[in-house]
Amino acid sequence: MQNQQEILSIMLNRLLKLSKTTVLFTLALILSVTSLATLIAPTAMAYPGQLDQTFQTNLGSGFDNGIVSITAIQSDGKILVGGDFTSFNGNTQDHRLIRLNSDGSKDTTFNLGATGFDNNGVYTISLQSDGKILIGGTFTSFNGNTQDHRLIRLNSDGSKDTTFNLGATGFDNNGVYTISLQSDGKILIGGTFTSFNGNTQDHRLIRLNS
Repeated sequence: MQNQQEILSIMLNRLLKLSKTTVLFTLALILSVTSLATLIAPTAMAYPGQLDQTFQTNLGSGFDNGIVSITAIQSDGKILVGGDFTSFNGNTQDHRLIRLNSDGSKDTTFNLGATGFDNNGVYTISLQSDGKILIGGTFTSFNGNTQDHRLIRLNSDGSKDTTFNLGATGFDNNGVYTISLQSDGKILIGGTFTSFNGNTQDHRLIRLNS
């Protein structure tokens, strides 16, 4: 009987020691996790659907009351934004098309020139593998040139690609709303246009060479 009591006493002492150790370890773990969370919150511990405050901050006051219709993300993470907007952070030179850095700030290396697109919208953007940018919409001029309407190709820095030639008149006075690039480099164009260079058979959908 005495041996049983001694054995029971030893077992209870061991359980108590184990419990204390477990409690202390658990408390230490909780404190470590809490401290780590304090150090890295809130960015690294953002949950799905949460507003990315860093991007929102860099946007500033952002776009005016015009619509953002299309975005395209380049391989370097920069973001092309097109639409009906007429300013970005109060700058009226940033209208219809702008390129942002991945953090939401304006990419100042992207320059459309003196006036850029006129008072009609940019509705579609397609990125070529060589860095050139196809832009379609309802705009009727680019930097005052009325031959650059409905569709234009830009170089990676925002300047006009003068090697891309639509011909004498190009699309009529209706819009280009979609652009798709084929693997062979040819370009499918869709929209509300009813003619291309005066040919009324070329309406709504057309394929162009590169």
